[in-house]
Amino acid sequence: MLDNLTYRKRNEYLFIIIIIFFILIYPLSISKTVDLVRNNIELKIQLEKANNAPKQIELLEKKLNDYETKLGFFVVEDNDNQEYLVRLANEFCQQNQLILREVPEHILEQENGLEIITTRITVQGEFRNLLKFLYYFEKSKISRIASVKYEKSEDYKTRKTYLAMHLLLQNIKIVSP
Repeated sequence: MLDNLTYRKRNEYLFIIIIIFFILIYPLSISKTVDLVRNNIELKIQLEKANNAPKQIELLEKKLNDYETKLGFFVVEDNDNQEYLVRLANEFCQQNQLILREVPEHILEQENGLEIITTRITVQGEFRNLLKFLYYFEKSKISRIASVKYEKSEDYKTRKTYLAMHLLLQNIKIVSP
């Protein structure tokens, strides 16, 4: 029967038989091999991650220690620190011919298990003394200086101008969950 067929027909039948063969064989054996190869690749990736885990843990612990070192100065246990800030500001102002104009209520913000306590202080005086005030709070590391704004204003009753500094100080308080 095959002798009567042309080479072209033989090749077409052979091609069809090969396709049917692969369709039958793939689910039985080849698919399992492909799945095992994929699983092997995933396990190699996990093994590399596991081998790098101690290095990554060490790196993350180092970053955490750096953050704790940087923020450690500004972490407070209670709100007595805010009263201490105001008392220090008042004493410094008395010693350096500055006027403590305004200390409004503290602003509390909670975020990710931390409570950020922001204190706004407005001080009036000469520029050099205001810089001393700023330097004093910056070097004392009692609180983080978040913002400084200088404002020149005029008192319309006395027709005198004065320089005021608005200072935002922030502390961090860890809130227990």
